[in-house]
Amino acid sequence: MRKLASFNDPAAAEALDELLSSRNVPTVVRDGDGGGRAVWIVSEQDLPKAERLLAAFLAHHAAAEQAQARALTLAKVPLQHRLLAHFLLGPITWLLLGASVVVSFYTGLGDERARVELFLIAQPPPASAISGSDWTVWDNISAGQLWRLFTPILLHFHPFHLLFNAFWLRDLGVPSERFLGSFHYSLFLLWSALLSNLAQLVLGLSPNFGGLSGVVYALMGFLWARSHFDPNSGLRVPNGWVIFFVGWMVIGFTGLLDGLLGGSVANYAHLGGFAAGVIYGYIGAMFAKQRERR
Repeated sequence: MRKLASFNDPAAAEALDELLSSRNVPTVVRDGDGGGRAVWIVSEQDLPKAERLLAAFLAHHAAAEQAQARALTLAKVPLQHRLLAHFLLGPITWLLLGASVVVSFYTGLGDERARVELFLIAQPPPASAISGSDWTVWDNISAGQLWRLFTPILLHFHPFHLLFNAFWLRDLGVPSERFLGSFHYSLFLLWSALLSNLAQLVLGLSPNFGGLSGVVYALMGFLWARSHFDPNSGLRVPNGWVIFFVGWMVIGFTGLLDGLLGGSVANYAHLGGFAAGVIYGYIGAMFAKQRERR
């Protein structure tokens, strides 16, 4: 046997022991010298693998301690500094939320129809168009208006619709952005917006939809998949949240929620967004596991 690491905090030793055991590295936890707890590996052959897992564990453990220290520090600084600090924790998340609020008020929460059509994935034909013309929902995109593939996420049609999405975007987006980094997080947002909007257009058979909920569902799918398939990622999402989101999506397909959020619910955007997030999280987890094996 060989001693791998010692901790003054018994909880940290137990957490490392659980991690190693989950990766098929037999361990023993004993009292350490001068107090604390020590983690020993049973077989010398497991040492290289155990040292790699230990390095990853210590990195996440240090990050958690730093986050706790930052939280304690934030509580002692003036409000304006705290607001700036919160913004810097997830700037892309807050900018997206701000843009959604601005666009929602600019369009009168759906009442200003001419303004709404600027952000729809497809602009409906004018009323003067001849019935049975060759107009399709792809005309604007074919004409080069590629921004329409993404801008529907900025539209909201009811105050509750906007508040619901803002609440979850903050709680799911900030930790995701901190984990991925702002650049890769921005790519993830574009990916999830694209898939959720196309799913709603193709399966919902109408261009009249909008909202951040497809992106929010993508964030939930990403956090669940990455934490489930890569336990060492340090990401965690409460099971109750996942159950709530899946349940809300199922109820949405029954039609019981129509009207609550200002009209028909974009259920296929939810489904497409969740699938986009799960795919992104699963692929990231597989790459992370490959790196661990090297």
